[in-house]
Amino acid sequence: MPASHHHGRLGEEMAALFLMMSGLRLLQRRFRVPGGEIDLVMAQGATIVFVEVKTRAGGRGPAPEWRLTGRQWAVLRRTGLRWLIDHGMAGRACRFDAVVVDMGREGDTLRLRHYPAAWPGALFAKGDGPL
Repeated sequence: MPASHHHGRLGEEMAALFLMMSGLRLLQRRFRVPGGEIDLVMAQGATIVFVEVKTRAGGRGPAPEWRLTGRQWAVLRRTGLRWLIDHGMAGRACRFDAVVVDMGREGDTLRLRHYPAAWPGALFAKGDGPL
């Protein structure tokens, strides 16, 4: 497994643990359909929470928040709606969160940020850049 995949999986695990410690319940990891994937599907009370996790190792490159583009949120929305339909929950309240994980080269120096209801437009202003 390439190092980037390893760091991504580690970031997803850290995000899931953080969200569970915050009171959310894990329903599914890595829900995939043709054309889309959701890293974590959680529940907070009756609300279904679809979570996109972005991980950066070694402090290289731009902040992970900048990799959350409008196009990616559109794919997440479509995939989330598919999850709701597939699980007999169409019409159920849902939201789309982002969790950003920064770690050092060896997986140390962790900084985790949770953006509840990050889509649409709550994370960044609308435009050509990230939302």
